Amino acid sequence: MTDILLSADAEDADSPHYLRALTDMADRRTVVADAAIYTDNGIKLVEKGARIDSRLYDRLVQHKLREPIERHLSIENPVDVPSLLALGQMLIEQETLPAMLAEALGSGARLLAPLRS
Repeated sequence: MTDILLSADAEDADSPHYLRALTDMADRRTVVADAAIYTDNGIKLVEKGARIDSRLYDRLVQHKLREPIERHLSIENPVDVPSLLALGQMLIEQETLPAMLAEALGSGARLLAPLRS
């Protein structure tokens, strides 16, 4: 499976629409710069450790960035495979339909296998 962000070029990844969505989401979730963010001509726009939110949108959209912005960001409590597996297991244990599906497949592990890949 191809990662859309990895296959897009930097210009598309840092488009105004993408930056708006990113900074709006960062108003609801904690997003932090893991590394300083620079323009393509070396001007530092954001310090390492700075919190990202919609107040930075205007500054980010005015410049071409040296690298795609997502390479420099981390989000608190990201959705990842372990969190999806934990939620899936909880649903199997607590909800009727997932439990029936797991039973039909022979085990909860078989139902959750697609999440692992």
